[in-house]
Amino acid sequence: TRLAASSYTATDVAGNYNNEIFDGQSLAAVEYTPDSTNPEVERFWIDLESGVLTLNFTEPVAFGTLDATLFQLMSEATRATASSFKFTSATTTATLNTLDVRDEENYVLLYGENWEDDDYYGAGDMILITIDASDLNALKANTQVAAGIDTTYLLVEEGAVVDMTGNLLSGIDSGKPAASYFPDVTAPTLDAFDLNMEVGSILLEFSETIDAENTFDYTGIVLMAGLSTYVAGGRRLLSNDDISYSRDSGGSANLLTLSLDQNVLEDLKVSGVGQLVDSTYIAIDSKTISDMVGLAVIRIAQGSIVGGVPLQARSIVPDTTAPNLLRATYASGSLYLFYDEPVKDAMVSSSKFALVNVDGQGDALHSKTPISQGIDENAIVLQIDFGCGSLQSCVWPNLTYDMNGTAFQANASCTDLECDSEKAQAIINNGALYLQVEEGAVYDYNHNPSLALKKFELTEPECDCGSDEYISIPCTDVADVVCATCSSSCPVNHYIAQECGDRSDIGCMRCTDCGTPYYNAGGCQGAEDTICLPCTVCAPMEAEISPCAAGFDRICYNCAQDRECTNPSESCRDAALWWRRENCCHDQDGVQVHCNKLPASNLRISARDNRRHWVFDPTYPIVEDGYDLDDILASGGN
Repeated sequence: TRLAASSYTATDVAGNYNNEIFDGQSLAAVEYTPDSTNPEVERFWIDLESGVLTLNFTEPVAFGTLDATLFQLMSEATRATASSFKFTSATTTATLNTLDVRDEENYVLLYGENWEDDDYYGAGDMILITIDASDLNALKANTQVAAGIDTTYLLVEEGAVVDMTGNLLSGIDSGKPAASYFPDVTAPTLDAFDLNMEVGSILLEFSETIDAENTFDYTGIVLMAGLSTYVAGGRRLLSNDDISYSRDSGGSANLLTLSLDQNVLEDLKVSGVGQLVDSTYIAIDSKTISDMVGLAVIRIAQGSIVGGVPLQARSIVPDTTAPNLLRATYASGSLYLFYDEPVKDAMVSSSKFALVNVDGQGDALHSKTPISQGIDENAIVLQIDFGCGSLQSCVWPNLTYDMNGTAFQANASCTDLECDSEKAQAIINNGALYLQVEEGAVYDYNHNPSLALKKFELTEPECDCGSDEYISIPCTDVADVVCATCSSSCPVNHYIAQECGDRSDIGCMRCTDCGTPYYNAGGCQGAEDTICLPCTVCAPMEAEISPCAAGFDRICYNCAQDRECTNPSESCRDAALWWRRENCCHDQDGVQVHCNKLPASNLRISARDNRRHWVFDPTYPIVEDGYDLDDILASGGN
């Protein structure tokens, strides 16, 4: 520690300037007392719009010593009862990366041109902590902390930063309130989305934490196989059964995962969505979702709307699973095939199907067999009896039923020698009918070929439902029955009047409304109607203290009680006046009498007690000493 000074640094009392102390001839300090005071946080404020936590200290600190993990935000000052949020090391890194812009002029002036220190990030009594994006998302997801200035307190562990002489920052054990608070005022945006057609999921990535639990409305989402639904078609998520969703937690609270049900996934496949990244787009309405402070997401309009630019998928996991044959049925000269996903009728090769018997004997179908879509995109129909009309001889070179093993022959009305329908009937007449399928007989909408099947048994449609189901749509000779789950209960104020049957759900009826003079004594649940009981009628000596209403019987109070004489209750004030006249009056001797007889009784007592009726004092005189009362009485009282 040395001192150099110019000649104009100070003057004496006469105005003479000091002698200059030249550089190189500086004076050494006679005494040096180092700084030993720990720096403290003087005040702080947070800006959720910019994601910056600003701290003021009592003295300059070295920014490069910052450890953001030693700072916590709390919902209140008391640590034991407060909710808290702790920053991660990612915020330390984000802050130092922001501060790594040095003032070159002062840097060189202070440390010299060749001085280097990778840990130097500047110094000062104020530091701006740049909150990492993941930490900021997690903080916004915490609805208890930093939701406003009244829920923003700071907790600091010792050594979160160090001053210029190495003194550790003093800790704050009791939460320090924020000096200012700046909320988030920017609406969220949908920045990217990923579509997985294999599992049927969509990952939506927003610019910040979103409030999925309270604001998500997926009816505003449109997935498209092009820039416009008018051009390429699309699928809007409409019903409550379409999806389920979950928002990630913590630093990924800006991510929302949608799980599509099978019907939606199949519709997307048919529309062409999810085949290529270049042709998969999304549009969302502003009502779709909001951030944690209620700001609605910025709308992404469809290309069919003026100025609309839908968002292209960031990544696609295409459908790579081969369509699987679930059931095959032969009825009325046609072969009905049902797959587990949509298949394209234009890409069906009928010659790759063969109707065979249990031993695998049979021929491939004719290549010109008419093909059409079935009841939906998952079904295919092959009309194998098409073209029959004139008498021809049908020959089955690969189908034998006689003992000698010769080819089976029969006459049939067909114009084509393949006679597919006749072959099928011949196999049925002699046993079960099976289907043999070559690979690539059918393709799904993402051009995945079906797998080969050696022997697939044809079955009749399923026509029965389970024990807890009822028939919603009956089966046909082609289509399976459509079953619905029996309801377990009725709506509020209804009871089960009819149990679930084979063809109908439970029958519900509105519970009986108990009218006057009845009250609701229970019931109206399960298969029980309301229990209505007659209201109690109060006796002449009783008063109503609670009416017969709202599911409760009338409550009556017995007015024939002694306390009704001295302090009549309001309810009994007009009840049974005759009882009070008979029981509540007492004469001057305290004897209970009828109120009507009270004057006469008191009159007799008065007559008895007046001068015309003397009553002598029966008290005996005092006995003198040496005598007793018996002596006086024996002497006749003399």
